[in-house]
Parts: sequence; structure tokens; C-alpha cells
Amino acid sequence: IAFLQINLGIQQVGVIPGLPDVPRMCFDKNTPILLADNTTKPFYNICIGDVLSDGGIVTAILQLDARHTIMHDLHGVIVSGNHCVKHDNKWIQVSEHPQSKIIERYYNEPYIYCMNTTTKQIIIDGITFIDWDEIYDDVKDTFDNIYANEYGVVASSFDYIHE
Repeated sequence: IAFLQINLGIQQVGVIPGLPDVPRMCFDKNTPILLADNTTKPFYNICIGDVLSDGGIVTAILQLDARHTIMHDLHGVIVSGNHCVKHDNKWIQVSEHPQSKIIERYYNEPYIYCMNTTTKQIIIDGITFIDWDEIYDDVKDTFDNIYANEYGVVASSFDYIHE
């Protein structure tokens, strides 16, 4: 939707009929994202191609409707409760994290944001969140191994771009 609005000038009016509700696994627009060059940008200013602090490259940006989304505060990171976070070496929903707190006041931002990355994760203030695709470690490792055997590079590393 953001692509249509920004690049093509198409504005969505109402709800597209027949499409299921999209799960909202996203972050507040002002969430600071650390880049590889040690600068930070608020989430809403992240661009495709930005290199994150873990070396991952942003491959997609999503801007979603924030209405009816229950947001949580996890160590200062404002994130939807159904977004997955790594805790005790397992992926769990933010709402299940023992230090997660529901934001009791009405969250009135119109949009929340997410991204896809080549590492399939988003690290914010030392906390590891999964990216929009929700490709978990075991599946990512399998794809990386297949791609490495076939092409000699790890697909999620994008190392071949710099050769």
C-alpha cells in the first residue's frame, strides 16, 4: 500500500473487498533503527537498501493501518503484541514476553511500520525481532544451505552483491 501511495500516487479509500485482514506485526514510527554507519533513523524514514547494524540490508518497507492494534512496550520499544521476538533463544510473541507491557493509553498513530531484511531479523536496542516474512532460524538455515550448495553463496547474506 505504501508503494502504491508513495510511488504511484494511488490512495486507498476504504477497505479492499475480499481481502483478509492483514496481521499487524509492526513498530511505532519513531522506533530508532541503528544503521551500519552508527547513525539512527526513525522507522518511518528507513529506505530500501539501508544497511542495518547487523549487516542486513532492508529489502522492503511496510506501512500498515494501526487501527485496532494492541501495542506493547518492550524495554522502550513500542511494538505490536503479535510481533515475534527472540527470548531465551526461542521466538515468542511480544505479548508473551515477561517484560512486555500493554500500552494502556489509546495508541492513536495512524500507521505502524515493518520491514524485510536480508538477515530476516530486526535488532533494536539489543532485542532481536523477526522481520515481516517471519522466516524462522531453521527455515532460513535450510534455504541458506540449499542456496550455498547450488550457487556457492548464502542467499540471506547478499555477499555476492559486493563482489
